[in-house]
Amino acid sequence: AAHGLRPTGRWRVRLRPWSVLLRLCVGGDGAVWFKAGPPAGAFEGALTASLARWVPGHVLEPLAVDAARGWSLLPDRGPLLRDVLAREPVGPGDWEQLLRQYAAMQHALTSRATEIERLGVPAVPAGAAAGVLDRLDTAPLSARDRAALRELRPRLLDWCAELTALGVPDSLDHADLHDGQVFRPAPGRFTFFDWGDAVVAQPFSSLAV
Repeated sequence: AAHGLRPTGRWRVRLRPWSVLLRLCVGGDGAVWFKAGPPAGAFEGALTASLARWVPGHVLEPLAVDAARGWSLLPDRGPLLRDVLAREPVGPGDWEQLLRQYAAMQHALTSRATEIERLGVPAVPAGAAAGVLDRLDTAPLSARDRAALRELRPRLLDWCAELTALGVPDSLDHADLHDGQVFRPAPGRFTFFDWGDAVVAQPFSSLAV
C-alpha cells in the first residue's frame, strides 16, 4: 500500500520445503512477489535490503522487508534469463557479460564480508570446507557415498590450500546461481535475486554452479 500498489487478480502460490512464494498481480501486467523463508534462511530479507544499498543495479530493491520474520516483498524485474534462453539465442558474449557483472558485484562486496556475516549469512571459508565435509560423515548416506566422501577429503584439503594461497578474499556467494535466479530485462543487463542459500565464502566457488 505504501507504494500505491493494490492486488488486482488471483494469487499464485508456490509451496516448497524451503520457502513459500506468492505472486500477486498489481495492475496491468505488473506483479510483485512475497517470499517467506525457513529459519535457516531468515537472513534473506535483511541481506536483500542491504545488497540494494551496497550494490544497486546488480540486485532487486525490495519493496518491503520484515527482517525478524524473514519476509520480503519484491518487484518483478522479468523476464528471467531462463525464459530468454527458451525463446532466443544467447551468445557467448552474453554469458561473459553475466559473469563479469556477478564477479564485479562479488568484488565490491569483499569489504562487506563481516557485515554480511552479522546479518546471519553463514560463513564457509576455504579452510573450513573440510569440516563441512566431515559433518556429512554422520549424515544418512549409502556406504558407497560415504566411502566416496572420505576418499575425496585429501583432495579437498589440497584444493582449499590452493585457493587460500591465491589471497583472494572471501565474499558473498549466491550458492544457488542458475538461469532461474537471474532477470535479464535487456541484452547485457542482469539482476541477481533469491539469496536464501547465500554464504560468505571463496568467490571462485560460484564457478562450480
